[in-house]
Amino acid sequence: MGRRTSQKKPWATQPTLTIMLRIVTVIPTSTFTPTPIPTASPVATVSAGLKTMALYTMSILPGWTVKREHIEELPSDKVTVTKDDYQLIINQAPFGGGPCFYPGQTPTPPGELFSAYIDNYSTHGVIFRRSRIQALLGDKQKFSVCQKTTDGSYGNITTFGHIDYFAPANYKEATIDEMDSMVGSLQIAH
Repeated sequence: MGRRTSQKKPWATQPTLTIMLRIVTVIPTSTFTPTPIPTASPVATVSAGLKTMALYTMSILPGWTVKREHIEELPSDKVTVTKDDYQLIINQAPFGGGPCFYPGQTPTPPGELFSAYIDNYSTHGVIFRRSRIQALLGDKQKFSVCQKTTDGSYGNITTFGHIDYFAPANYKEATIDEMDSMVGSLQIAH
Protein backbone atom coordinates (compact mmCIF):
# COMPACT_ATOMS: atom_id res chain seq x y z
CA MET A 1 0.00 0.00 0.00
CA GLY A 2 1.26 3.38 -0.97
CA ARG A 3 1.46 6.41 1.19
CA ARG A 4 -1.29 8.95 0.54
CA THR A 5 -0.24 12.58 0.16
CA SER A 6 -2.50 15.54 0.00
CA GLN A 7 -2.22 17.81 -2.99
CA LYS A 8 -2.99 21.50 -2.88
CA LYS A 9 -5.66 22.50 -5.29
CA PRO A 10 -4.79 25.72 -7.09
CA TRP A 11 -8.33 27.03 -6.78
CA ALA A 12 -8.27 26.58 -3.00
CA THR A 13 -5.82 29.43 -2.49
CA GLN A 14 -7.26 32.92 -2.45
CA PRO A 15 -5.07 35.82 -3.56
CA THR A 16 -4.80 38.72 -1.18
CA LEU A 17 -5.19 42.31 -2.22
CA THR A 18 -3.49 45.10 -0.33
CA ILE A 19 -5.02 48.52 -0.82
CA MET A 20 -3.04 51.60 0.08
CA LEU A 21 -4.69 55.00 0.28
CA ARG A 22 -2.99 58.23 1.26
CA ILE A 23 -5.22 60.42 3.40
CA VAL A 24 -4.29 64.06 3.45
CA THR A 25 -5.70 66.49 5.96
CA VAL A 26 -5.95 70.01 4.67
CA ILE A 27 -6.45 73.02 6.90
CA PRO A 28 -7.06 76.35 5.17
CA THR A 29 -5.33 79.31 6.81
CA SER A 30 -7.48 82.07 5.39
CA THR A 31 -10.37 82.81 3.10
CA PHE A 32 -9.28 82.81 -0.51
CA THR A 33 -10.67 85.01 -3.24
CA PRO A 34 -9.83 83.65 -6.68
CA THR A 35 -7.66 86.00 -8.74
CA PRO A 36 -7.79 84.62 -12.28
CA ILE A 37 -6.02 87.60 -13.82
CA PRO A 38 -2.59 88.62 -12.49
CA THR A 39 -2.80 91.56 -10.08
CA ALA A 40 0.50 92.88 -11.40
CA SER A 41 1.37 93.16 -15.05
CA PRO A 42 3.12 90.01 -16.24
CA VAL A 43 6.74 90.52 -17.24
CA ALA A 44 6.93 87.45 -19.45
CA THR A 45 4.95 84.65 -20.98
CA VAL A 46 6.39 81.15 -20.89
CA SER A 47 5.49 78.68 -23.64
CA ALA A 48 5.88 75.06 -22.64
CA GLY A 49 4.42 71.57 -22.79
CA LEU A 50 4.64 68.45 -24.91
CA LYS A 51 3.13 68.01 -28.36
CA THR A 52 1.76 64.64 -27.18
CA MET A 53 -0.01 66.23 -24.19
CA ALA A 54 -0.70 69.97 -24.29
CA LEU A 55 1.30 72.96 -25.41
CA TYR A 56 0.46 75.93 -23.18
CA THR A 57 1.36 79.46 -22.20
CA MET A 58 1.47 81.02 -18.74
CA SER A 59 1.98 84.64 -17.68
CA ILE A 60 4.89 85.16 -15.28
CA LEU A 61 4.63 87.92 -12.67
CA PRO A 62 7.44 90.32 -11.67
CA GLY A 63 10.02 88.88 -9.28
CA TRP A 64 9.57 85.26 -10.47
CA THR A 65 12.14 83.31 -12.52
CA VAL A 66 11.45 80.42 -14.88
CA LYS A 67 13.44 77.26 -15.53
CA ARG A 68 12.25 74.82 -18.20
CA GLU A 69 13.52 71.27 -18.64
CA HIS A 70 12.28 69.75 -21.89
CA ILE A 71 13.20 66.35 -23.33
CA GLU A 72 10.92 65.46 -26.25
CA GLU A 73 12.39 61.92 -26.57
CA LEU A 74 11.36 60.83 -23.05
CA PRO A 75 8.85 62.70 -23.32
CA SER A 76 9.15 65.12 -20.41
CA ASP A 77 8.51 68.82 -19.84
CA LYS A 78 8.95 70.50 -16.47
CA VAL A 79 8.51 74.20 -15.74
CA THR A 80 9.67 75.50 -12.37
CA VAL A 81 8.72 79.08 -11.48
CA THR A 82 10.65 80.35 -8.44
CA LYS A 83 10.60 83.35 -6.12
CA ASP A 84 12.68 83.19 -2.94
CA ASP A 85 11.66 79.90 -1.21
CA TYR A 86 8.49 79.44 -3.29
CA GLN A 87 8.17 77.12 -6.28
CA LEU A 88 5.35 76.48 -8.73
CA ILE A 89 6.00 73.31 -10.74
CA ILE A 90 4.11 72.12 -13.81
CA ASN A 91 5.25 68.68 -14.89
CA GLN A 92 4.22 66.77 -18.01
CA ALA A 93 5.44 63.20 -18.45
CA PRO A 94 3.91 59.77 -19.06
CA PHE A 95 3.01 59.10 -15.44
CA GLY A 96 -0.33 58.19 -13.94
CA GLY A 97 -2.58 60.40 -11.95
CA GLY A 98 -5.39 59.79 -9.57
CA PRO A 99 -8.67 61.18 -8.42
CA CYS A 100 -8.91 63.89 -5.77
CA PHE A 101 -11.54 63.26 -3.10
CA TYR A 102 -13.20 65.79 -0.84
CA PRO A 103 -15.54 65.73 2.18
CA GLY A 104 -18.58 63.52 1.63
CA GLN A 105 -16.88 61.32 -0.97
CA THR A 106 -15.63 57.78 -0.50
CA PRO A 107 -11.99 57.61 -1.60
CA THR A 108 -10.62 54.79 -3.73
CA PRO A 109 -7.00 54.10 -4.61
CA PRO A 110 -4.90 55.66 -6.04
CA GLY A 111 -6.71 58.85 -5.04
CA GLU A 112 -5.99 61.39 -2.36
CA LEU A 113 -8.52 62.52 0.24
CA PHE A 114 -8.38 66.22 1.06
CA SER A 115 -10.42 67.58 3.96
CA ALA A 116 -10.60 71.10 2.50
CA TYR A 117 -9.89 72.93 -0.71
CA ILE A 118 -9.97 76.34 -2.35
CA ASP A 119 -11.54 76.75 -5.79
CA ASN A 120 -9.40 78.74 -8.20
CA TYR A 121 -11.02 79.48 -11.55
CA SER A 122 -8.76 80.03 -14.53
CA THR A 123 -9.40 82.66 -17.12
CA HIS A 124 -10.67 80.16 -19.69
CA GLY A 125 -13.22 78.29 -17.55
CA VAL A 126 -11.16 75.36 -16.25
CA ILE A 127 -11.92 74.82 -12.56
CA PHE A 128 -8.94 74.07 -10.33
CA ARG A 129 -8.93 73.19 -6.64
CA ARG A 130 -5.85 73.99 -4.59
CA SER A 131 -5.42 71.91 -1.43
CA ARG A 132 -2.84 72.42 1.27
CA ILE A 133 -1.32 69.19 2.48
CA GLN A 134 -1.13 69.33 6.27
CA ALA A 135 2.11 67.40 6.75
CA LEU A 136 5.26 69.35 5.92
CA LEU A 137 7.77 67.92 3.47
CA GLY A 138 10.94 68.71 5.37
CA ASP A 139 10.66 72.45 5.93
CA LYS A 140 8.30 72.95 2.95
CA GLN A 141 4.54 73.22 2.71
CA LYS A 142 3.06 71.48 -0.35
CA PHE A 143 -0.11 72.38 -2.21
CA SER A 144 -1.65 70.14 -4.89
CA VAL A 145 -3.83 71.39 -7.73
CA CYS A 146 -6.69 69.21 -9.05
CA GLN A 147 -8.89 69.91 -12.07
CA LYS A 148 -12.63 69.38 -12.43
CA THR A 149 -13.49 66.85 -15.14
CA THR A 150 -16.56 66.71 -17.37
CA ASP A 151 -18.29 64.25 -15.01
CA GLY A 152 -17.86 66.64 -12.04
CA SER A 153 -15.07 64.70 -10.32
CA TYR A 154 -11.54 66.06 -9.78
CA GLY A 155 -8.18 64.62 -10.80
CA ASN A 156 -4.60 65.53 -9.95
CA ILE A 157 -3.46 65.50 -13.58
CA THR A 158 -4.71 68.71 -15.16
CA THR A 159 -4.96 69.66 -18.84
CA PHE A 160 -1.51 71.24 -18.36
CA GLY A 161 0.11 68.43 -16.37
CA HIS A 162 0.70 67.82 -12.67
CA ILE A 163 0.73 71.17 -10.80
CA ASP A 164 2.27 71.57 -7.34
CA TYR A 165 3.27 74.49 -5.15
CA PHE A 166 6.06 74.37 -2.57
CA ALA A 167 6.38 77.12 0.03
CA PRO A 168 8.10 77.76 3.38
CA ALA A 169 6.26 76.36 6.40
CA ASN A 170 5.38 79.93 7.41
CA TYR A 171 4.30 80.96 3.91
CA LYS A 172 2.79 84.32 2.95
CA GLU A 173 -0.74 84.07 1.56
CA ALA A 174 -0.02 86.97 -0.83
CA THR A 175 2.74 84.93 -2.51
CA ILE A 176 0.45 81.89 -2.78
CA ASP A 177 -2.13 84.21 -4.38
CA GLU A 178 0.51 85.18 -6.98
CA MET A 179 1.03 81.48 -7.74
CA ASP A 180 -2.75 81.03 -8.08
CA SER A 181 -2.82 84.01 -10.42
CA MET A 182 -0.14 82.52 -12.68
CA VAL A 183 -1.96 79.15 -12.75
CA GLY A 184 -5.11 81.09 -13.58
CA SER A 185 -3.35 82.53 -16.64
CA LEU A 186 -2.68 79.11 -18.19
CA GLN A 187 -3.92 78.84 -21.77
CA ILE A 188 -3.73 76.09 -24.37
CA ALA A 189 -1.36 77.26 -27.11
CA HIS A 190 -2.82 77.20 -30.60
